[in-house]
Amino acid sequence: MGNRHLVIALMVTPLLAMAGWWASGLFADHEPVPAQKGSVYPLLEKSNCRYASGRCLLENVDFTIALTYGFGSDGHFLIAQASHPLSNILLAVAEDEQSAPQAMERRDTERQEWRLALDGRPSAAARIRLVARNADVTWYGDAATHFIEAPVPGVQ
Repeated sequence: MGNRHLVIALMVTPLLAMAGWWASGLFADHEPVPAQKGSVYPLLEKSNCRYASGRCLLENVDFTIALTYGFGSDGHFLIAQASHPLSNILLAVAEDEQSAPQAMERRDTERQEWRLALDGRPSAAARIRLVARNADVTWYGDAATHFIEAPVPGVQ
């Protein structure tokens, strides 16, 4: 008699769990809204930042910043490509949280492409911390530098 109740409980439990998950999503779900003036929003580090992809995406709903590492005759640099025009971007690349951020330089008239010269190729233990502003809206993010390990033409 006891085994029958155990079998029924094992069959019903996953159904109750799924029903609870669906109901909580139904009651707690809300539609994303555009960024509000004066607000601060986090940027989510996407998975391509954590492996040698050559590119790192930071996102929040409809706002995205794509980071790429480059090397040229003028040295090492990071490029930030934003999905929306920005007033400025402050960025720090370091292993500790005490490093002061540097202002990135605007590269286009649309204020969507930004560049920062680096002293050298960042180590795998370093983190990228950035703050991006557009008018009265601020986004902030933190990302791994593993994406930089991808082969870059001209870098040995």
